[in-house]
Amino acid sequence: IKDAELPNSSAVNAITKRGSNNFEGSLRAAMNNQNWNAVLPSIAANSQAGIAAVDVRKSIVNKVNSTYTFTLGGPIIKDTLWFFFAGRTAKTEASNSLPGSGVQYVQKNEETRYEGNLTWQVNSNHRILGSYMNREVKNFNRAPLVANTADPAGLSNRKDPLSLKTLQYNGILTPSINLDVMWTEKLQKITTNSPGTPGNNGGKAFWQSPVFDPTGLVFNNHYFGNDPEERNNNSLKATLSLYFSAAGQHQLKIGAEQFKEINIGTNQQSPTGFNIDASGVDYSDINHVTYDFDGDSYLEDWSKAPGGKFTSTYTSLFVNDNWTLNNHFNMSIGARLEKWKGSEGNSLYATPSFQDITPRVGINYDPKGDGVWQFNTTYATYAGKANASIVTAGTYVGNPALGLYGYIGPDVSGVTPSATTPGFRRSDWDSVPFYVSDATKNVKLSDDFKAPLTIEWTLGMKHKLSDSSNFTLLYIYRNQTRMFEDYVGMNGSVDIEGTRPALQPWGNVPGPEATRVYRAIQSTWETTTDVYGGKLYWRGNATFSRLEGNY
Repeated sequence: IKDAELPNSSAVNAITKRGSNNFEGSLRAAMNNQNWNAVLPSIAANSQAGIAAVDVRKSIVNKVNSTYTFTLGGPIIKDTLWFFFAGRTAKTEASNSLPGSGVQYVQKNEETRYEGNLTWQVNSNHRILGSYMNREVKNFNRAPLVANTADPAGLSNRKDPLSLKTLQYNGILTPSINLDVMWTEKLQKITTNSPGTPGNNGGKAFWQSPVFDPTGLVFNNHYFGNDPEERNNNSLKATLSLYFSAAGQHQLKIGAEQFKEINIGTNQQSPTGFNIDASGVDYSDINHVTYDFDGDSYLEDWSKAPGGKFTSTYTSLFVNDNWTLNNHFNMSIGARLEKWKGSEGNSLYATPSFQDITPRVGINYDPKGDGVWQFNTTYATYAGKANASIVTAGTYVGNPALGLYGYIGPDVSGVTPSATTPGFRRSDWDSVPFYVSDATKNVKLSDDFKAPLTIEWTLGMKHKLSDSSNFTLLYIYRNQTRMFEDYVGMNGSVDIEGTRPALQPWGNVPGPEATRVYRAIQSTWETTTDVYGGKLYWRGNATFSRLEGNY
């Protein structure tokens, strides 16, 4: 807020009230039934694919699914300590069909979610907030590969628990110094197992391995196996705000932040550690599927994928000064020091890291000091986040080791799975792979890689047409550099189990080989019109933009 007569006036510093001294709550129930929906009367028979006609209406589960939600909040100590609690529970059942075979099945889902918050107003200058949220989703009879699971044996159960904790402090230390601190922790896990439903063997013997037909449909068992995965993070951020006068007014922010990601994956692609790729599958009778094996068949060996843990740690120090020199000039000057470090035990790189200093500056000029015309320009750089799926490319986290083996058993057709059936015995497959991939041995991260960097500058103006109308125009130029990819080179090879896969380096793509430039002109306007004793607010915007590049 500008004050032409008091350019050195002090900022108002206060913590606003949160919480209510009244108890309030709500309860809601929502119900639906898949059988209430209109559907096509039937799916026609397809004799060529061996699929019989299906009466869709008869296959739909006629069940009312209910979702219940409730909230409750109020004071524990009036004007000092408040609570809020909310919960949600839902159970649903829905009919689905498997691709290719058209087999109908019922998928059940359960979700439980609740959260609680506490707000403690210690006094008018200090406030502490704490919150906890928990959510758990369970899927029963779920198709891990939605577009590929053709056999009820491929259905599995999945459970996804998630929790989030937050603790926050807001304080006024002196009339001109504020301190804000926040800590968070997220714990997330994904687990899958065999449902044990009819038709699903869920076993771990070699002959119970999932089988793929030449089109990619999967039979005989569910994909991924019992594959727990964790995606956790925690963060801590502190910001000190100082307000003072020195050749104008200053709002100076100094802070530090640390964000840590922990990714854990076991990489199980199959309950048995193997997937079998048959040369032919006959599933005209889904209760008696038969398979063909010959020289076009091959075996996927995922058993050498032990999984791993990768930790990414981001540390930032930042400072920014919002400086109001007078009624004509306002400037913002700041910089961030950003450092990232990753750690994983099994890889060609033990401690990948980068460090950047990213400056930014902005100037706003008001020729008359009355807010009617304002002109501004900014320059800033931003270091991109190191994507976990990229920086873990040379680790076992999300990158299971794979070996492909040729078929050496007798050519057979129309066989069913058993421990003694050709094709379902490990001895029917070669002992030396014809293809192998092991990220810890043939993928390498560049020793001097940097995070992607964005360079941006803007030029804009704002015109106050009246007390209730204004118009803005802004030009944006944004150039993204230091793209990060795996095709920076395919130099050399390594020896893994008798094969020589290429050594794949990951790093920053040089200069013109990866470009991405964005230019835009943005305009906005807003006005207020008196209408029948009230006010009607009009707002609009238009953007003309162009994105050029080869990335």
